Amino acid sequence: MDPQSNSRPYSPRSELLGSLRYIASSIDEDGRFPYRLNPSTGEVNQDTYNVVRHAAVLEVLSDFNDVTFRRSASLASTYSDARTFPLPGHVGTAGICDSLGRFNLGATALTAAAFARSGDLARRDALERLINFLHVSQLPDGSFWCRRLVNGCPDDHRSLYYEGEAAYALGVIYELTGNERLLPSFRSAVEFLCSKTLKAMERLDQHWTLKALRISVRCEVWKSEHFSDEIALALFDLSDYLRSHHATASTGMLATKAECLWALGDIFRMSRKDRRSGRCFNEARWLSTLLLERQYRTGPARGGFCYSLTKPFVRIDVVQHAATALAEQLSHSS
Repeated sequence: MDPQSNSRPYSPRSELLGSLRYIASSIDEDGRFPYRLNPSTGEVNQDTYNVVRHAAVLEVLSDFNDVTFRRSASLASTYSDARTFPLPGHVGTAGICDSLGRFNLGATALTAAAFARSGDLARRDALERLINFLHVSQLPDGSFWCRRLVNGCPDDHRSLYYEGEAAYALGVIYELTGNERLLPSFRSAVEFLCSKTLKAMERLDQHWTLKALRISVRCEVWKSEHFSDEIALALFDLSDYLRSHHATASTGMLATKAECLWALGDIFRMSRKDRRSGRCFNEARWLSTLLLERQYRTGPARGGFCYSLTKPFVRIDVVQHAATALAEQLSHSS
C-alpha cells in the first residue's frame, strides 16, 4: 500500500474521523494503542510503548463527545490506571510511571488533561491526585522536575516537551473547571516557557507551549507579544523551507508545526494582529493539507498516517498529531 496513491478531495472532517477510528478500533486488552503498525501485514509492535504518547492520544480521544470514542478512551484509561502510583512522601499525590518505574511529568500532565476532558466523575479523585503531582513537581521559577525515580526523588532529566505538556494541562484543567488554585502554577509555567531563559530554537518545536499560551491569552491570564512574534518569524522561515523540502519531512513534523501555527494564529487574532494571524492560518492550512498524501485509506492501517513518505510504518504519536492538526483545521473553518 502507498499512502501517496490517495486521490479523493481533501476533507478535514472525513480524514479526522478516519484517524480517530484508527485509534479507537485498535486498542489491545491492556488498554494500549497500537504503538507501531506494519501497514502491509497489520502486525503491531508494542516493544517500545511510551507512556507519554499514550497519554497524548488519550487526551485527543477524550476531547470528542462521541459514544465510540469515549468508550475507547475509557478502555485506554485502564492502561493509565495501571501505570499510576502514589508519589512517596506526598499524601494524596500520584503520577504516571514508565516501564522502569520512574514518575513521568509529561504522561501525568496529559493524563490529567484527558481525565478533565472526559468529565468522568468516577475519576475526580484520580484527577486531583495527578494535579497534586504537577504542583509538587513545579519549581519556584515556573519550571518542573520532569522525572522522578521509584523512591520519588527527582533526577536531572529535562524535557521542554514535558514542561510544555504540564503548562498545557494546567491550562486545560483551569479552563474546564475554573479552579483558581491552578492559576499561579499555570501562569508561572507559561512565563518560564516564554522567557528569554530559553533560546529561540529550543522553543521552536514546542507546540504544547504554544497551545498553553493560547489558553493563557484566551483566559486573560498572561500573554507575551515578544515571544509570539519571535516564534512566528522562526516558523515562517521554516514554512518557507518546507515549501521546497516537505517531501523529505516527517509526517509528525508537518503536523506539529501545523499545531504551532493554528495556536499562534489564534493568539494573534485575539491580539488583533489580523495580518499576522492570517498568515499563520494560511501556513497551517497548507501544512494540514499536506497530511492528505500521508494517510492510508485501505487495509490494516486505514486512517493511520505513514511516519514519512519513505518510512511507511504507522506510529501512534504521528496519528495523534495529525488528528490534532486536522481537528484544528476543522474548528477554524466553522
